[in-house]
Amino acid sequence: MNVRRQRDFLLIETAGQACALEVCEVREVVAMVSLSRPPLCPSILAGFLNLGGEVISVVRLARLLGRDDPPLQLFTPIVVLRNPDWRLALLVGSVQRIISVDESSIISLTEKHLAQEALTVNEEVVGILSPPRLLLVQEQRRLAELREMEQRRLAELQEASA
Repeated sequence: MNVRRQRDFLLIETAGQACALEVCEVREVVAMVSLSRPPLCPSILAGFLNLGGEVISVVRLARLLGRDDPPLQLFTPIVVLRNPDWRLALLVGSVQRIISVDESSIISLTEKHLAQEALTVNEEVVGILSPPRLLLVQEQRRLAELREMEQRRLAELQEASA
């Protein structure tokens, strides 16, 4: 018996570009909140999200895709990724829906940038973002340094208010 394997994807959109993330890569989606943004942050960094005392770097997906940032709205979604080593979230234009796709319909991409695979949704090819490929190693290091500084600042603020 040939069992087909389904994969679940969160469809997102930013700056007119549709993308997908495998659901297992997503921790949660939160509505836009006030982000802290220290001086001299790289342009891809929207700021830091304080999620229950944990500092999460929020990256502008539009900038990673080489597009202009969409205007921020009250409910602009932030997609928090699951990997605890990165503590990374994506600022996106909208979250569309979750879809299940038969693994056999997923296309492997030859030119691999932010996506290694793609799927077709409503006759449109949608890249499946690969979280480990979103940032260069240097960007990961810089964001980790900034995140650690922000985590220390947050701890100091909590101590001062206690």
